[in-house]
Parts: sequence; structure tokens; C-alpha cells
Amino acid sequence: MEKKEVKLEEEKNDMDELYFALERKEKENSEKSGLLMSKEKMLGLKEKEIDERCQVLGAKEKEMLEGAKAIELKQKEIDERSGLLEGKEKKMLEDAKAMELERKQMDERSRLME
Repeated sequence: MEKKEVKLEEEKNDMDELYFALERKEKENSEKSGLLMSKEKMLGLKEKEIDERCQVLGAKEKEMLEGAKAIELKQKEIDERSGLLEGKEKKMLEDAKAMELERKQMDERSRLME
């Protein structure tokens, strides 16, 4: 009978050790789970921050494109004005040539009248 009691006591001790080992493992797993949840939360915050930065970059890109379009329009306007000025300059040169020709003709008439 005593052997059975010793054997039962040993089995009880083994069971207690297994129970405590199981409790330690559960505690470790719980701690690991908490760390994982913290890391997941941090990753979620990082992802949100990255999304916000992407939105800011997208807005800046849009602003830059609008600026580039405005520059293109200004350049087109400058080119058009430059073309008008070239046209005016050409007209002035033609007028100057016509005036020079007219002056020569007048000089010729004046010389012939003398």
C-alpha cells in the first residue's frame, strides 16, 4: 500500500510539475502575444504615417504639375508676344526701307529739278 501511495505521490508531483510548466508556457505565450500585438499596433501606425506622407507627396506632385502648366502657359504667352514683336520689328524695317526708297526718289526728283 505504501508503494502505491509513493507512486501516487510521485505521479501527483509529476502532474504538478507539468501543470506549473504549462502555466509558465501560457504566461510566456501571453507575453509574446502582447509583444506581437504591440508590434502590430506599431506597424499599423507606421503604415498610417506612410499613407499620410504619400498623400502629402501626392498633393505636392499635383501642385508641381499645376506650376509646370502655369509655366508652360507663360512661356507660350511670351513666345506669342515675341512673335508679335518680331512681326512689328519686321514691319518697322519694311517701313524704314520704304521711307529710305521714298527719300531717294525725292532726292532724285530734287536733283532732276535743279
